[in-house]
Amino acid sequence: MSSPTSNSFDFTSFIHPEANRLTTEFNQLRVRVEAVAKSAPNDREELFQEKEEWLREWRDVTSKMAKCREDMMTYNIGFTFTAEEVTMGNETIELAKLYAGQVSAMKRRAEEQAAEAARVAAAAAAEKELAKEKGKEKAKDTDDPMDGEGTGGGGADGEGEAEGDELEEQPAPPRKGRAVVQTKARMSVKSKTVFHDRACVRCAAKEIKCYGTPGHCCNACKDAKSGCIHSDRKA
Repeated sequence: MSSPTSNSFDFTSFIHPEANRLTTEFNQLRVRVEAVAKSAPNDREELFQEKEEWLREWRDVTSKMAKCREDMMTYNIGFTFTAEEVTMGNETIELAKLYAGQVSAMKRRAEEQAAEAARVAAAAAAEKELAKEKGKEKAKDTDDPMDGEGTGGGGADGEGEAEGDELEEQPAPPRKGRAVVQTKARMSVKSKTVFHDRACVRCAAKEIKCYGTPGHCCNACKDAKSGCIHSDRKA
């Protein structure tokens, strides 16, 4: 550190090097404070970003000036402001308070809008998931017949008419010179499909509707070629 120097040849008064530095810094800060005060943006809502940047610069220069003045008092260095500087400083402080409140309100509004957007997005996602689950439930009912009428599982025609079981014909009358031959022919009969109040074992296990031609196996058991409690035939 440099030694204290005298400001006169008789060395009756000494100036500390740190005091010189602080005085120079303070004068530079005074110029900067005035420049920042004059650069304040107009009070318009669309200048939100400019206000926020100006506030940062104003707080920076005023905090440095306050620190410099505190250090100057340590060395008993006097400082004064002109009346114009005091008026300008007070007006700029009030403007800074106004802009600080506006910036805070704008940020709070942006946070609320972001939260609302997130809530709407979450609700939309939940609704989409619910629709997806409903689609899965609907897919389980694809085996149900339309309008209360079903199509037989093993060879029903396009009008929802189930094919009847085999019926035995009476023996054909004998022809001359030929032996009497008994034949069985497959005949189709139209029967109405009904739903059974009591599901058979197969339909109950699959959790599907149990329906078919009265007195015969239900459609599911007929497709599986297995016995059914609704068939009148004896095993």
